[in-house]
Amino acid sequence: MWIGTNAYTWHLVSQAQGIKLEDNLPAVLDQVAASGLEGYEPGVDSPEQLEQLVGLCTGRGLTMKSIYVGGTFHEADEIKQTTANILAIADVCQAHDISVIVTNPDPINWDTEENKNDTQLRTEVSAFEDIGGRLADMGIALAFHFHTPEFRASGREVHAVMALTDPQSVKLCLDTHWAYRGAGDSQVALESLIALYGDRIASLHLRQSHDGIWADGFGPGDIDYEAIVPLIKAKAPAALPVLEICWEEGSVREADPVELHRAGAAYFTRLWENT
Repeated sequence: MWIGTNAYTWHLVSQAQGIKLEDNLPAVLDQVAASGLEGYEPGVDSPEQLEQLVGLCTGRGLTMKSIYVGGTFHEADEIKQTTANILAIADVCQAHDISVIVTNPDPINWDTEENKNDTQLRTEVSAFEDIGGRLADMGIALAFHFHTPEFRASGREVHAVMALTDPQSVKLCLDTHWAYRGAGDSQVALESLIALYGDRIASLHLRQSHDGIWADGFGPGDIDYEAIVPLIKAKAPAALPVLEICWEEGSVREADPVELHRAGAAYFTRLWENT
């Protein structure tokens, strides 16, 4: 089955080697191909960058079915630039059969816990609706992604974007561990999110932890994937699985990233195919 890997993992791998990801891409993509994965989900800033990435991936037998594009959605004077950039990138996606654009709306401040107010949330919802509708007309899904900030205050940002937008225009990138962590390390909350919005999942970001700390690999751990994979498959059988094996302070970091991805893909494939 098609399984991808997210660029953030390889940013961390390159960082540990003292190299910037953009200066290390050929070597990174060689490792992705060596792991047996079929896909790479990059972060993309411009159409030109995406064209370059397509060439690098194609030469290694890798495909991009989804990409990650950031942007500001809650400030009216910045939405025009966000919209123009996403649509320009979408033109390249259309030419290369990339079917999902994942986006995480910028918080007010990455370093503080300031929540968006209702006016800002309504602005954000409207922007998602507009951009998502335009992408849907192009045959591309806009998938809302989140980190922990969007789960503050009873998860009001997550639920505003998902509950107040047209399901045909706005899909979900279910980042399983950010959902788990954002809800206070709760398996029940993760399962509830799948119950509410599971049929809108276009992309899956897959990570694991041990005792709350990101794990060196993807397999059994804090999140019971044996319980949630059947829930996801029943709701969204076409969702794109993307491994996002990451490390943070306290993480054990010993295994080779190629082998980590090979083993993680095998684990997920077993769970998916045995469901």
